[in-house]
Amino acid sequence: MAAGAGQVQAMWPGILEAVKNRRRFTWILLSQNAQVTGFDGTTLQLGFPNPGARDNFASSGSEDVLKAVLAEQFQVNWKIDAVVGSGGGQPAAAPSSYSAPSAPAHTPPPAAPASDRQSAPAPQQQPYQPPQPPGRPGGSAQQPPVRQAPPPVAPEDDVPEEDDPDLVDSALTGHDLIVRELGATVIEEYTNE
Repeated sequence: MAAGAGQVQAMWPGILEAVKNRRRFTWILLSQNAQVTGFDGTTLQLGFPNPGARDNFASSGSEDVLKAVLAEQFQVNWKIDAVVGSGGGQPAAAPSSYSAPSAPAHTPPPAAPASDRQSAPAPQQQPYQPPQPPGRPGGSAQQPPVRQAPPPVAPEDDVPEEDDPDLVDSALTGHDLIVRELGATVIEEYTNE
């Protein structure tokens, strides 16, 4: 089956272009995941890098789209065999971004044998105790003094004293402050009277 794959691989870019014009989803799925792994004259074998990609191809109607393109554009009526990996026993040149990671990357660290785990005494651990807020029984920290907000002042009583050091007669207010500090142009000024 792998012997005839070379012929189809030569046609594959044209097949992908025809699929792209018919259904973009199928084209993306095939161009990014599938590769020709075998062909025996009637069955086209496509290799996918993982079961998810293969199942997506089979369940999304993409197989029917590919068959229709092959029939219309290339006048062939091939069966499609979607497999995981290279199929046919021949190594496939998978894109490096889809190559399976090496086994050690997914292997959990070796666990100690069960007999060792049972015979070794477990280290004594203190049970988790949430931190105690200050002032509660059992808490060793003293509660900081509570700052109370100053009593509210009525607007009519909020008048600066004559000897207030923050009171400056030369301070800018209103129109002059906006023009000097912000560079604004006052179009119209309203008074609140």
